[in-house]
Amino acid sequence: MSLNKGELFKIIVNKHKYIKEIIKTLNEDISKIESKIEVTESVRLRNLKELRLLYISKIIEKINQSGQAFKSFYIDNRQVNIIQAVEDDVFDTLRNQTSIQYLYQNNIGYRTNLN
Repeated sequence: MSLNKGELFKIIVNKHKYIKEIIKTLNEDISKIESKIEVTESVRLRNLKELRLLYISKIIEKINQSGQAFKSFYIDNRQVNIIQAVEDDVFDTLRNQTSIQYLYQNNIGYRTNLN
């Protein structure tokens, strides 16, 4: 016989308070996640050319880590600068190459490969 006393009775009687606290915590978590989503969406790149420029900048960053100053890419037997490299046909060719040829400047221009 429990006589409406004890921990179990207390939990059952206060069930609505526990549920209310859990809902409040979950709503706060949802609000935080929604804020993060808003920030993430506001940072999105504005267009495809910006995304391509980011991709190309990472390639150039890798080239420059080798101590060589990047000058231009060498694609389909022609020299291509960064602005030209973001164009559809040039970018697709660059992206699909397994070995990227580029020119770098160190008093004299050289042509070398980047895997």
